[in-house]
Formats: sequence, C-alpha cells, structure tokens
Amino acid sequence: MSTVASAHRDDERQLDSNHPLERVRKSLRGMYRNPFGKLILGYFATLNRTDTVVKVEDLENLPLLDRTEIIEQLRRLTDPMNLGKFKTGRKGYSSRFESYYNLKEIGQFAMRLSQAQESLQRKAGEVTLDVNEDQEVEEPGSLSDEMPCLEHRFMLRPNYLVNIRLPKDLTDSEALRLSDFVKALPFH
Repeated sequence: MSTVASAHRDDERQLDSNHPLERVRKSLRGMYRNPFGKLILGYFATLNRTDTVVKVEDLENLPLLDRTEIIEQLRRLTDPMNLGKFKTGRKGYSSRFESYYNLKEIGQFAMRLSQAQESLQRKAGEVTLDVNEDQEVEEPGSLSDEMPCLEHRFMLRPNYLVNIRLPKDLTDSEALRLSDFVKALPFH
C-alpha cells in the first residue's frame, strides 16, 4: 500500500493506519479532479523530496490560477485532510502552506490515486469530465440546473470517449479559457 510520509521539522508524523487515510485518500482524489487542485498537486509532484513549504507566490506562476483560488485549494489540504497548516502572510512573511509531509509525495500520491481511478474508467471505455463531487456548485457563473447546457462527446482515442457538459451560450472567450485549461493538463 502506498503511503504519503516524510519528516516534519518538529514532528515525525506519517500517514499510516492511525491516520484517517481513507478520508485523506477521498479528499485528495476529489482535489485532483478539480482543475485548479490538479495544477497545484501536479506542481507538488515536481518539487524536491525535502520540500514541506510552498508559498502562494510560487503557485501564482501556474497557468489559470489566481491568488484566491490558490488559497482555497491550499486550505482544502488543511481541512478536512489535516496535511498541514495554511499561514496567512504577516509582518513581511509570505502566505504559505506548511505541510506535515513531503509535498512531492503528496502530489505523487494524488496522481497515483487519480491514475488508478482513470484506469478503471478506461476499462469501462468512457471518461466523464464533471463537476468535482466534493464541491457545492452555487457560485455565480457555474453550471446549474437552470442554465441550459449541451452534452458534447469527443472520441479522444479509440475506446476513450470524453463527455463534457457546456453552457448552450458558450462564448468565444470561455472556449479559449477552456482550451487553455486543457493545454495545461499534461505534466510531462
């Protein structure tokens, strides 16, 4: 069984059977399904094995992310996952996430969870891009039952169908933003 583990400066904690791993596993998988969460966790996977702190400013260089979204995603790592603490910058210090664990291993763990889920979906022959099930969709401009939508199907590869639900009145600028997002997905 894969675990996320590393030393923290003062605290040698590990994700093991004493940690609510199933909740962490589900929450990490949910965060990775979120496009912004995926970018952040993918960034974590590229860090050094000793990195346990990431500054918000470092993440602002990633495509499509603004400061508010970065902070929201980093706070997801603190509650309910309890993988570290988010510290708001004060007195010359940057806002940052201080992890109890190695950030690289957290990112890689989330990617492995997602790849296992995608593998199961591929065996079923279909992948659906859908709203993150861990998030409520009540924000202005988000998809809702009231907004008329169209289902689009795209055969990405043989035996690999992608479903995507988009607003009927999709604008050119929204389509461009979506295309930029899709271009940012691969991490290799």
